[in-house]
Amino acid sequence: MFVTNCFLRNVSEDLWTDVTIIGYEPQYRTFKYNLQGKNLVLEGGTWHCTDSDNHPNCVDCGENKRLFISLALMCNDSDDLQWYNVNGDMCFVKAFDNETKELFAKQYGEDYVARKATKEEIINHFNSKR
Repeated sequence: MFVTNCFLRNVSEDLWTDVTIIGYEPQYRTFKYNLQGKNLVLEGGTWHCTDSDNHPNCVDCGENKRLFISLALMCNDSDDLQWYNVNGDMCFVKAFDNETKELFAKQYGEDYVARKATKEEIINHFNSKR
């Protein structure tokens, strides 16, 4: 289940196809209503476009697509395709499997600590890259 509501301003490409592939559902049954607007909103496992920028329950990603997709991927039912905090370093992990664990142990030592990154850590990671 997706855990972070967020929105992206001034979407110029069809990012809604990407969020649909990730698993978000269109909010409205009449599909064309989902496409009206320049901002893409993800809320409660659904997506829609709107011209409104008043979404108090959503993280405002501005025009930062990488932050938006990173927050969109946050879920509590999978360990794959997630950001992790590994001994204080931020790492994007495609598959949290034995191979990844071995890589972390090799890089950080056998007593490494890895956990899913929080929403705040992901936001700070992308804000520090500006």
